[in-house]
Amino acid sequence: LFGDTRDFVRFVLEIGIFKGASLKVWREWFPNAEVVGVDCDPAAIQDYGERITAIHADIRKFTEEFTDNVREWDIIIDDGSHVYTDQIAAFDALFPRVILGGWYVIEDVFLTTHWEGELGKIFHAMCDIARDATRYRQSESAADCHPYAKDIFSITFFDGLIAIRKRFAE
Repeated sequence: LFGDTRDFVRFVLEIGIFKGASLKVWREWFPNAEVVGVDCDPAAIQDYGERITAIHADIRKFTEEFTDNVREWDIIIDDGSHVYTDQIAAFDALFPRVILGGWYVIEDVFLTTHWEGELGKIFHAMCDIARDATRYRQSESAADCHPYAKDIFSITFFDGLIAIRKRFAE
């Protein structure tokens, strides 16, 4: 998924730290990146070594505070609460902070369907955005489209995750 950008990625944000294993994986996979993890559990906030920063924050509040004056991200990975409303709120708040050609990934989407009790809400929401992106490209009209439709290059559905790639510079 990230093979074509591995050496060029500078900033990775992961929502949901747990024990920090994936933060270390991202640090190793992206040799030039600063990796930032956000978690609402204070126990997850610790020193994970060089090029990793752990921030204690509730994603519902974090997205409001974090979007105003912070850098743009090459990759954002949502592996947080797995609650549909949190996933959509995070996407809506943070996708504008993804660089052109960057990625926004929602992990463990199969958990959302089990925990929410509403089968496939995140899949349906992303399908709607993909449809709007296609409509926008065909007509170049944003009328009745998701606000980010013009910024979507692709949405790929994998087993357990959804990868959204932002459009490239023109």
